[in-house]
Amino acid sequence: MLRLQDGIHVLRTSLRDSNMTKIALSVYEPNPEPPEAEASLHVFVQPYIKIGTLFSNHLHIDDATVSRMHATIMEESGQIWIVDLGSNAGTLVNGKKINRHALKRGDEIQLGATRIVVEECSWGTGQ
Repeated sequence: MLRLQDGIHVLRTSLRDSNMTKIALSVYEPNPEPPEAEASLHVFVQPYIKIGTLFSNHLHIDDATVSRMHATIMEESGQIWIVDLGSNAGTLVNGKKINRHALKRGDEIQLGATRIVVEECSWGTGQ
């Protein structure tokens, strides 16, 4: 992962000529440091994105109410989906608890006390 200034993170796999999920997520942590910090923007271009508190996840969230492997975002049948991985707190999209949900731009995801907004969401060739 490359960490750019102004809280922008970019992760891209080295796979070429394969179908990739491209998604940009604004992450609002419950207790940011410094306290006046706004959301951090994370941009992913890869087949799937693992989310949770484990450092090995693509999107690591520092929130005690989020599970180690909380959810994954992936492509299936030309749509981008978020799938809850049996987390304790559950996954909400636009205020509704889900097991699986097709994502679109503007959706708000709640994982524990962390809020995530989908800024961009597409699927296609990872060139």
